[in-house]
Amino acid sequence: MDYHSFPFVKLCRIFQDESLLKEYGISQEDWQRVKEGFLEAHPSEEETVLVDAYKAAVKSSIELNKNIAVMRYILSINKDWKPYFEAANIKYTGNAEKDSKYLQKQIQKLETKAQVFEARLKKIQEEIKESKERNENKPITTKQAYKALAGLEKAGAHIPDFETFTCGKYDAWNEVIKEANKKNG
Repeated sequence: MDYHSFPFVKLCRIFQDESLLKEYGISQEDWQRVKEGFLEAHPSEEETVLVDAYKAAVKSSIELNKNIAVMRYILSINKDWKPYFEAANIKYTGNAEKDSKYLQKQIQKLETKAQVFEARLKKIQEEIKESKERNENKPITTKQAYKALAGLEKAGAHIPDFETFTCGKYDAWNEVIKEANKKNG
């Protein structure tokens, strides 16, 4: 039993009252798998924003670490530094001592920034986890489910039986309608 093959209306009923699991003959393990699939397929707006922030922070962190590595590499070579400085868009004076101190200072700044980003990433990870837990406690109601299915029908979906319409079909129809709406403006 998985989320995609689970009846959408039944999912909403159980979200409202988990004591129905026994009545429907669904084990706690199966329900947990279905519930996790739903929460993964339908993240809250807050969770989506946090995930986007996390991606941006990871990208910035990678860029910082790349710059640190480039600067450390430049410090380690015994050649003319000018082409390396130019390639890395770093101010070059031609004075080896000044340039070395400048690179070391820049590395320290970037390492401090990288530590800040690392702390930010950990904080965002915690916020994502908290958001998932909050989202888990805000189930979709049966009334909302029927309204959503009626909306799909109004948009052109043919749903012969609301009770057996699966979560996978629900998500697929929503995606098709979103794409059609984008094309139609």
